[in-house]
Amino acid sequence: MMKKERKFNLEAFLLEETGLWDLPVAQQKVFLKYAVNELELRIGERLIVGLSETQLMEFDSFISRDEEMIRGWLMKYDPNYKKSEIYQTLEIECPDTLTALIEYGSMQWFRRNIPEHSRVIIGEIKKLVNEIIENKEAIVESVIAKTESKRLC
Repeated sequence: MMKKERKFNLEAFLLEETGLWDLPVAQQKVFLKYAVNELELRIGERLIVGLSETQLMEFDSFISRDEEMIRGWLMKYDPNYKKSEIYQTLEIECPDTLTALIEYGSMQWFRRNIPEHSRVIIGEIKKLVNEIIENKEAIVESVIAKTESKRLC
């Protein structure tokens, strides 16, 4: 039986590590949208360095939710994936089968093609958190200004 793991909450982590919990909820949302988008961009740029055209196409199939390509990749590299406890758990927890395939398949794809992906992701999160802490005043002012401008519209 697979052990139930607690999911990592990136948004809560970012608010806690940067000390921005005390921002009003509307301002937290603006900050988190920026921070998560920035992380996705940075991590994506780091992870694709050195990948072949084939690997880039495979990676894109997970992003674009190409079910045929994902199933093909899984059949080629993990033909018994349906028997995996992890996949079976995802099938139950995910809203639909395609999402379970994407979650499981992308996890396997990263393990196979970019085994250091966890280290890269953690490193980029730490860098961004440090940048936010160093520039906290300016970021808070910017978030407040964006929130205020939305309220005026």
